[in-house]
Amino acid sequence: MRFFPANWEAANFGGATHGVPLDIHANVMYFNAEVLGEAGLLDENGHPTLLDGVDNFMNGLAKLDEMMEFPIGFASDNGGMIWRWWYSILNMMEGDFVDGSSICPGDKCEKSLQILIDLVEKGYMPSNVDYQSAKGMFISGESAIHINGVWEVPTMVDLMRNNELGFKFGVVDMPQVGPKMATWSDSHAFAIPHSDKNPISDEKLEAVLKVMGWMSDNSLFWGTAGHIPANTEVVDSVFYKNMQPNSTYANIGDNMVVDPFLPIAGVASPTYDAFSNYIAPAVNGELSAEEAIQMMRDDLEALM
Repeated sequence: MRFFPANWEAANFGGATHGVPLDIHANVMYFNAEVLGEAGLLDENGHPTLLDGVDNFMNGLAKLDEMMEFPIGFASDNGGMIWRWWYSILNMMEGDFVDGSSICPGDKCEKSLQILIDLVEKGYMPSNVDYQSAKGMFISGESAIHINGVWEVPTMVDLMRNNELGFKFGVVDMPQVGPKMATWSDSHAFAIPHSDKNPISDEKLEAVLKVMGWMSDNSLFWGTAGHIPANTEVVDSVFYKNMQPNSTYANIGDNMVVDPFLPIAGVASPTYDAFSNYIAPAVNGELSAEEAIQMMRDDLEALM
């Protein structure tokens, strides 16, 4: 298989291929290797350890909390960023966002949200922090962990290269707080527009497919933007394996979960609106998990 299965599956529905994936961009955990090492939270390979499972994650943060005011820098006022972390946790806990016309059946949506609420309540990450401030907390050394997308990898690499970061950093997949590993991911993809009135010629189609194939086969450089190449042959190459810190989180390709295939889901969707309106306030202490999920449920089920 030339592509990670979940990535290819996301490009295919209704018995047809609707796009060719170029990459995977996902949530990751940035970490200050010096601080985590001092706290005893790195293994012999310099990767975070003892952070899987809710209890271990909270215990690890408690150790870091003794060393700094806020162990985690996260954009806690940003509904989109919260969705990406929350959706990862929900899938780790083997929960469903939608079942038929029901939003958040069962109680795992509330339990997933409660984990994020607890991080603020316990003082492990500050409330109402915007995107740039959250990133700044990590860059300045104020926090030891930063939850964000892979797209900030070039920022960190450039700072390190220019001796402006001040510490050794790493990037890995998200902490596994549930029975299985799952990470919110999205993908840029190539698509060929179709028009019944002016269909593409066979000659032009062949040329376009050649370009798409070349871009896929030569997507190693695209990986320098932090994205994981969708082409598994590129990911398995010695060149990508030597690309740091990128290759340390390439396993996300096997764990990726994409937004639900629904008109109400995806970027700039009613789901993102609901996260800004209800879930973000809950994370920041203004609503309970149960209240926020029910408000979101009411809004979204009315659109189903």
